[in-house]
Amino acid sequence: EHRVESLCKLIKTKNIIAPSIPITRSVMNKALKIISDKKISLPILAIAPVTNWQRKNWPIENFALLINKLVKQSSIKNTFKCIVIIGSKREKIQCNYLVKKVKNISIINLCGSYDISVFYALLKHCKLFVGNDSGLMHLSAAAKINTLGLFGPSREINYKPWGKKSYFLRTDVD
Repeated sequence: EHRVESLCKLIKTKNIIAPSIPITRSVMNKALKIISDKKISLPILAIAPVTNWQRKNWPIENFALLINKLVKQSSIKNTFKCIVIIGSKREKIQCNYLVKKVKNISIINLCGSYDISVFYALLKHCKLFVGNDSGLMHLSAAAKINTLGLFGPSREINYKPWGKKSYFLRTDVD
């Protein structure tokens, strides 16, 4: 938010312009087709557990613990019907490990299966995103869904997700 406010001041506008990404009807239809073809039930929890900078990654085991606790808690049990894991092709193997660790809910690893515009369109159908500080976290915030960014050594003041539905947790350790 701080960066956006600074940019708005730089271009001398009093209105704060929220980030947004235009998508075509074709891309939105691809996301809907994925939901249909993969039998993804709403509401969806999106997880992005890997980044290209290892120091930023919350351990996969922690994501598994989080998801399994969410699924078991009676007050949250019916909040999500499906989990989608998103990321790049080279993250697919790590995310397959996560799929094996999650119990009692439909979980689908979409890493490397679609381009970033399709992931953005898919995120618009999700109820919550939880992921490390990454481009996918920012896409989620731009999609205006509930976003929780997990931060390690990065400075959240510079890189936190934008918007009223965005939150972050930070630690000083890798």
